Amino acid sequence: MADKGILAASAKLAQSQIPTDVAGEFMKTFSAGVEAYEKEKAGIQNEVATYMRSLKTDIDFTSLSPEMEKATRSFLTQGKNEFNELANKVARIKDPSSEEYQNAVDRMNEIQREFSTLAGELSSYNQEKINTAANFDANAYSKGVANKDLIVHKNIYGLSEAGMAPVSIQKGHLNFNVDGELVRYDKVQGLAMPSEIPVKIVENAATFSGYNRALTPQEVNAQSIYLDESLKDSATLASVLFDYQKELPFPEIQKEFLDARNNGTLEEKLPDLIARTKDLILTGYQDAALEGKAAYDARTGTPDSSNDTPDISFSASSYVNPKGSNYKQPIPGRTAGESWIWDKNLNGYVYVDSFGLPIGPSDSNGKTVAYTNKNTIEGYAKRGLK
Repeated sequence: MADKGILAASAKLAQSQIPTDVAGEFMKTFSAGVEAYEKEKAGIQNEVATYMRSLKTDIDFTSLSPEMEKATRSFLTQGKNEFNELANKVARIKDPSSEEYQNAVDRMNEIQREFSTLAGELSSYNQEKINTAANFDANAYSKGVANKDLIVHKNIYGLSEAGMAPVSIQKGHLNFNVDGELVRYDKVQGLAMPSEIPVKIVENAATFSGYNRALTPQEVNAQSIYLDESLKDSATLASVLFDYQKELPFPEIQKEFLDARNNGTLEEKLPDLIARTKDLILTGYQDAALEGKAAYDARTGTPDSSNDTPDISFSASSYVNPKGSNYKQPIPGRTAGESWIWDKNLNGYVYVDSFGLPIGPSDSNGKTVAYTNKNTIEGYAKRGLK
């Protein structure tokens, strides 16, 4: 084994033989390299920190259920870890035009979009959960809503006996496992409320019953056009069929509608179901008018007549006198489809068209005027509006 003393002496001798200027240059180069490395490292760290600050979550965890919070935190943690790795890669790549750089940046942007999507869906979910629970409690949804849709909403909002369906998050979207089927939250359609259309249909029937005469072809045609414009989708038809079953009994069409919806042929059969429903409604309108006329004739002793316009000797006394037998009853107008209708808010008769819209006299401001003067009413009833 070599003598340690000899080795140490040899090393000292060798060091003494290195030119002084060469040693100095080496130390200066080495120091500059270390300084550049530290500067580059600090720059990368700063760049990564900037990227991480740009990754926003904006999620309120206080309103989330334990299951939803767990799924959300897991998704965010995975996304942040991946984002951090990509940020480090991007900060080290010198060529921004390289495919590796572009792929990393694209994925970072995608993660940011997923976080933003999740924040939006959670905000919507929290509000809709409150609204849906209130609507179920109030039995506010249309009776025409499909049972399977009710089940989906109860499960995703935790309103069923089993609680909230298992939730997962994919690409920022909430997904619920409802009876083995994956339901994506943003694809769930809201449950329909009762439509105003069946209400209007029932009201029109009552109005026509008060005409005390048969409907004219023009009036029937006007209602046909109205129904064509109103009955355009399955949700409205479902409301007409199921929300007012007592007033609008269509059992045969109800059954066909349910069968078609269950077997997936509703879209195909919808036009025929709508057309048949419309025909039944128009027939109901005409029957209501004739029944009203028959009751009026029996009450007043008026013989059956096809004359739909008031007699020239018509007297409005019994309609405007609180003690009259026809007090506040509708008064047919001279023009087909028009009539005097008692307006309880204005406390008098208002002249209206076949749709119940005021077309009678108005004041200087354009507001409808109600009348109780029998001469005025008789005059319009005899002559029509001039």
